[in-house]
Order: sequence, then C-alpha cells, then structure tokens
Amino acid sequence: MCGLPGSGKSDYAKTLEKEKEAVLFSLDEWMIALLGKDHSIEQFKRFVLPCQDLIWKVSLPLLDRNIDVIFDFAIYSRKGRKLLLDLIKSYGAEAVIYWLNMPHSACKERLSDRNRLTGSSDFSVTEERFDELANRFDPPSEEEGVQVIFIENT
Repeated sequence: MCGLPGSGKSDYAKTLEKEKEAVLFSLDEWMIALLGKDHSIEQFKRFVLPCQDLIWKVSLPLLDRNIDVIFDFAIYSRKGRKLLLDLIKSYGAEAVIYWLNMPHSACKERLSDRNRLTGSSDFSVTEERFDELANRFDPPSEEEGVQVIFIENT
C-alpha cells in the first residue's frame, strides 16, 4: 500500500484483504499495540524497522502456502520501498504497489476528522506532520521494477 496519511490506504487494504482472501499486516496496528497511540517520533523511529522485520518473518509461512499478504506500511520513499520489494523478490514472491492518490486538501480533511474521533484506532497526524511527510513522498513508478496500480481518490 502506498499513499499519504489520510489517503485511504488502510480502508482499501481491508477491502483487498476480503477480495483476495489475503492476510493483512497493518504496521500502524502493530505499532499502536507496542507503543500506544501517543508516542513520540523518536519512539516510532526506534521501533518501526524491528516491527517491520517481525511482520516480514510472520508473513513468510503464509507466502510459503501461496497466501497473498498485504503490507499496509506507509513507506514514503523509493529507497524504503526498494528494501521491502527486494525482500519480496528474493523470496520468490510477486509484489504489487497499490498507490492511493488523493489531493492533499482531502487527506488533511480526512485526518482532521480522524483525529477528532476519540475511539479511533489510527495515529493522530497533525497538519504539520502531514506536510513533512508529503514533502518526503516519492510517488511510486513501474521503474521500481514492480506493477503499480493507481487508485484515484477524490
């Protein structure tokens, strides 16, 4: 899954999970279980790679049984995606990137609504944090050696 916060990645991943009878691994869910919703950026940075590594290891028996796996990891950089794509390819599995593209204004509106929900299972993302991530975002392309399915959200 690829897209900015608020673009609908997690919702779309849940739809794909049902359609493809796949197993969904949401990094946000794992990180919230580990750190809680109100953790620092420093804590996130410290635990995100070990958490992704653990999810990868847990997914391997599923891949061995030809069960589709969906990684809902908001990886914003081409370099970060390359690491995951190289792992997938080295394991002999096929990767597809689903890119949810939504205008920044719509993402910010959705995030504002989500941040107000007291029972939300998602992280709060401030407008400033969104802008930081948007500035670092590398749109995916098939030049990365993988099929990219473009999902236009408006």
